[in-house]
Amino acid sequence: MNKLQYLDFFKRKAKRLLKDYKKYLSNDCIYLEPSILLSTMIEKFGDKATLMNAQHIVAQSAGFKKWEELIQAGFERLEKAKMDVEFDDDIVHIETENGFIGGSKDLFPGIFDVANVDTNFQPEIKPLKSFSDEEQEKILSKQPFERNTEEIVECLHCGHRFSFEEVNVERTSNFDYIVCKYYPGNCNGSLIDLIPANKLDEYEEARKTNKNP
Repeated sequence: MNKLQYLDFFKRKAKRLLKDYKKYLSNDCIYLEPSILLSTMIEKFGDKATLMNAQHIVAQSAGFKKWEELIQAGFERLEKAKMDVEFDDDIVHIETENGFIGGSKDLFPGIFDVANVDTNFQPEIKPLKSFSDEEQEKILSKQPFERNTEEIVECLHCGHRFSFEEVNVERTSNFDYIVCKYYPGNCNGSLIDLIPANKLDEYEEARKTNKNP
């Protein structure tokens, strides 16, 4: 990439941040957790942020005091700054039959397996509750976010509701994946599909209320 391409990256990043910010404020999306960029923007500017504010947040994430400093920076510094901003990456938006689910990519390191995996390895699939309390705690501690094993969740992939302690665990060579209770026979839902049922109910109620005159 040359300097102009790096600058184009930061400009697009600021525009995308503003778009995510507006979506967050409009309640059009269930958010598991805002990205670092979005959290900072909301904390600093409340509901009054503009594109200029988004540029400021991106510039600070890149290690600059203000946007103008970023624009004037040299190629080598922009190269490192791009990596810093990508660390505070955009939100992942996933469209489901129940609407949009959003969350920071930083929350899902185990959902997409980017490591080299032995293709001959056959993963073991067992219910979470079949593990000892100590093993359960170890498995859950490595997941992207905390979950209450007693809470009721709904799988956005198959639509079933069940207690989180009933989920299955797919044990691979490098990670223990939380998957739907009905995986793999009747559902391919993973942890990101398992949403607290009360959150979905609140979202549906809010959507119905907003539709009423």
